Amino acid sequence: MQAQQQTTVNIRLYPIQTLVVNGNQKNVNLDYHTKADYANGVSVEQKDHLQIYSTGGFSVHVRSESPTLTSQQALVTESIAASDLTITAKSGDSNPLSDAVYSTAGLSTSPEKIIESSTGGINRTVTVEYKAQGNLDAYINKHMTPGEATVYSAEVIYEIVAQ
Repeated sequence: MQAQQQTTVNIRLYPIQTLVVNGNQKNVNLDYHTKADYANGVSVEQKDHLQIYSTGGFSVHVRSESPTLTSQQALVTESIAASDLTITAKSGDSNPLSDAVYSTAGLSTSPEKIIESSTGGINRTVTVEYKAQGNLDAYINKHMTPGEATVYSAEVIYEIVAQ
């Protein structure tokens, strides 16, 4: 006599998304050195700034904790509107996403989409450009520390969401 039993084996795939900011680029400085910088604004491109791992389609959003960049260097706390900054996502250099749609967002406390992809990928890279506005009068009285730069700071938060 022979007995037979069977079982079902399930492979259960759950969505996984990770997003890592390049450890060598944790601080991004936008330096105003010349009259042209104040007039035209300044930008800096961070190559392969973000590394993404996703098991399927996703989007990446950017936001700030605060509506302003603040400086504590003077006797009085001063601020610059976070919306003066734009953040542009671009294809990475070392391991780019194959079908992503990249965009530019003004920094605000509301999450703004800067990347959308219908497919996932392993350790895909994204270059990010940070740009601060130019307007000769906007920051002319924001420098308050003789002999050194007055620094205005805000935390930029990136978030990855499964699609």
